[in-house]
Amino acid sequence: MSVKMQIILSEDVNNTSSIGRQNLSLVNPFIGLFLPYIPSAASFGVTIVAYFEGKPKNDSLKIKVDIVNKKDDSIIFSTGESITNAPTPSDSDKTNLNLNIELRNLGIPNDGEYIVDCEIDGSKTSHSFYVYKTNSKE
Repeated sequence: MSVKMQIILSEDVNNTSSIGRQNLSLVNPFIGLFLPYIPSAASFGVTIVAYFEGKPKNDSLKIKVDIVNKKDDSIIFSTGESITNAPTPSDSDKTNLNLNIELRNLGIPNDGEYIVDCEIDGSKTSHSFYVYKTNSKE
């Protein structure tokens, strides 16, 4: 089974359902996060879209997501290794899976680059985002 992934960060993630259908809305996707104070606490969403081709080896997937401060390689958030049910392809051996993590009051120790690392059953991808201090007027 091969896995391709895309990581998207946004100010918020809204899940709604209507007539048997699940809808996902990403509110204000970003690459740069602007905060009035550093260090600070930030709230935002991490969405991982995974595309699977081929039959899963098992009925479950091992998933791990970390957010790493590039300045000192410290992990500021980790899901730890989680196990979830593998998606079931309907008519073919291809399918998608959306994973959403809503972070609230995550400690941001400094400005600069941060990296979201995602691993699903041994396949890895990373995405950088940047934290900037805004110029606040007193």
